[in-house]
Amino acid sequence: MTNHHDEHELHFEGTQHHDVQYEDRDLGARGIIVFLVVLGITGIALCLMVWGYFDYHAKHMRAAVAIPGPQAVGAPTGTEADPTSRFPKPSLQIDDVADMALVRQTANARLDSYGYIDQKGGIVHIPIDQAMDILAKQGLPTRPSPAAQTTNGQPAVADFGSGDDTVAGAGGGVRPENER
Repeated sequence: MTNHHDEHELHFEGTQHHDVQYEDRDLGARGIIVFLVVLGITGIALCLMVWGYFDYHAKHMRAAVAIPGPQAVGAPTGTEADPTSRFPKPSLQIDDVADMALVRQTANARLDSYGYIDQKGGIVHIPIDQAMDILAKQGLPTRPSPAAQTTNGQPAVADFGSGDDTVAGAGGGVRPENER
């Protein structure tokens, strides 16, 4: 009787394929250990070299002179109640609500008043409510319709692209010579 374990084993010793070869050697423990030892020694040597480099430069560095930059902010004195006096210009926005209120107040003052835009050219601004009333009464300016435009008493005629008054085969928009 055959062993149950032997039935499921694969045997490649007798397998032969044309132009195919298999690696039949194992990597020995000795090669792996030598590689790991050399890797460890190299890693330690590199760490020591980097440590020595930084140690050498740390001993030979001069003390840097402390120069206060624009980011240095001292403690406020009694005379500096306004925080904007501590920061260089342009300063940060301290109170965005107050700034927005100022922008709206300036815009509303302009929209609700009379004044010159260009005094020499005679261009003025009027309150927005009055301007809307004028536009509601007069309407927006429009261009005259094409039928109202005339040339020498006759309505204007398109010279290109209309196809009217063209000789067949002469191309779009070209007038016949006898009508010119």
